[in-house]
Amino acid sequence: MRSLAPALVLLLAPLATAAGQSPQLDVGELLDGPRLPLLGVGINCAECTLNNPHYVFGRPWEVASVSEGGVAARAGLMVGDTVLAIDGKDITSPEGWAKFATRTPGSSQAWLVIRAGRRETVTVSFPKP
Repeated sequence: MRSLAPALVLLLAPLATAAGQSPQLDVGELLDGPRLPLLGVGINCAECTLNNPHYVFGRPWEVASVSEGGVAARAGLMVGDTVLAIDGKDITSPEGWAKFATRTPGSSQAWLVIRAGRRETVTVSFPKP
C-alpha cells in the first residue's frame, strides 16, 4: 500500500492542513484524518517524477477528470485544460508544485490554463471544512 500513497496524494490533491505542516501525507492520514474537501481532479502527466519530498512536473499537465461537485468542478476546470501556473508560479517549478500541493481552506488560487488553444485564468476557491 505504501507504493500507492504518492499516487493517491497526487490524484486526490487534498487541501493543505494547518500552516506549517508538510504537504506529504501518509495514506492513513488521508483516509483517517479530518475530512477536508478534495480538489477533485485527475491529471495526465507524462513527465511526473517523485523527487522526495515532492513531485516534479516535467512539463505542464492536462486535466484528465473532474469530480462532479468538487472544488475543481465548482471552479470551472474542465477535462482537457492544460495547467501552466498557479498564482503566477510555473507548474514545473518547485514553487508551482508547492502551490498545487499546499492549500489553505478559505483561500483561493488563480490557475492559468490553456483551454481550446487560449490562455484563461480560473479561480479555484477552497472552502473551509
